[in-house]
Amino acid sequence: MSETTVKNEPIPGELLSRLIGIVSDRMGLYFPPHRHKDFVGGIGAAAEKFGFDDAAECAEWLVSTEWSRDRIETLAACLTIGETYFFRNAGDVALLRDEIIPALVGAHAGSDKTLRFWSAGSCTGEEPYTIAMLLCDAIPHIEEWNISILGTDINPRFLRKAAEGVFSAWSFRATPDEMKERYFRPTEEGRFAICPSIRKMVRFAYLNLASDSFPSHLSGTNAMDVILCRNVLIYFTPAQSGQVLGDLGRSLVEGGWLLVSPSDGALVADERLNRVESIKATCFRKAPLGAGTMEREKKSAPRAKKKVRKKRPPPAVGPSRPIADRAPVGPSGEALSAEARARANAGELSQALARCEEAAARNKMDPEVHHLHAAILQELGRFDEAADALRRVLYLDSDHVLAHFALGSLCMQGEKEADAKRHFANALDLLRGRRREELIEHSEGITAGRMITIIEAMTR
Repeated sequence: MSETTVKNEPIPGELLSRLIGIVSDRMGLYFPPHRHKDFVGGIGAAAEKFGFDDAAECAEWLVSTEWSRDRIETLAACLTIGETYFFRNAGDVALLRDEIIPALVGAHAGSDKTLRFWSAGSCTGEEPYTIAMLLCDAIPHIEEWNISILGTDINPRFLRKAAEGVFSAWSFRATPDEMKERYFRPTEEGRFAICPSIRKMVRFAYLNLASDSFPSHLSGTNAMDVILCRNVLIYFTPAQSGQVLGDLGRSLVEGGWLLVSPSDGALVADERLNRVESIKATCFRKAPLGAGTMEREKKSAPRAKKKVRKKRPPPAVGPSRPIADRAPVGPSGEALSAEARARANAGELSQALARCEEAAARNKMDPEVHHLHAAILQELGRFDEAADALRRVLYLDSDHVLAHFALGSLCMQGEKEADAKRHFANALDLLRGRRREELIEHSEGITAGRMITIIEAMTR
């Protein structure tokens, strides 16, 4: 058999099935039969990077050895589509520019001036940066607003490129000339760097939609006004896709918008996500929990027997106490914290902050109250105050993993690389002393092993 024939030999069926199963389990990526050709092509690309002569040999190695972080990163780069560009999906852009953004600006201009967007599967960043440019064009005095734009992806290499904000000419093939001239500057290497004011509007983070928990105020994936999730669900099983879409729906505020690929529209099953008839895009809007939904719940719920309340005996009469000596009336610190968390998850950030500050005043020595306080401040764009709150957490509990992680993320966002590395290193030292499957307290379901993976992906 010639050398060329060996190199072009396909992956045997049983080996292919085993490897596809492992990739699905470890990375959340799904390749049904009609996408096996794409999978084999991706393994062939990975084989070259791993130093193998053909895809089959590489596949044998992958199913028989442990997977390192570098190996997972390489596979993610080879098995996912990294091709995107600015102002892609003209229908989505038109819907955002002409309808969604003007409506949101009108609704929030007289109140909190807070808007939250999420590009789920942001690749190298062109989509969230496009959103930032549309917002800058639509909002006069945008510096007076608290704008949050989150871009998440499973591929750390894409995220690093996105955060760098430097792009080749190929990324601009659908970009209006005036937008390119206004928001980009040419570099000496013949590429184009996005202007700092736009770059600072977008935060990028590692997130696996198939396995990570959301919505969560810890990852900033809660209380979104708009979520875009396109060209992502093709990697998931139908069951996974339904779960992801359900979680995305829960990540929206009432009245929030979800934009998906046309092929994914039929998978949206949440009764509160109403399809919006539009020739521009496939989109849904989250309805309030109104009379229609409540009526359906009443009809489906079993009818409970009416309970007969017993009359309480009259209270015992005793000497009264002066009002000044009575215990203060009001919710406990725990109740205030719970309300603050619920309001933050619902997007009511100003009210959440007020409740959290009340809780902190009552429970000054509780690190979790200050941790929640930091998360709310961060969502409000008050990053210096958030950092101060996190330092209070670490003063009270120096082993607080999530506080070290959050401070590392804030320092990275503020381009304080040395401080970020120190906090991430502290978090990793604490995590490596735990079992990988151990849940991190107050993390909303994140294990030690998962947190290690996330930090390592962010610090590559």
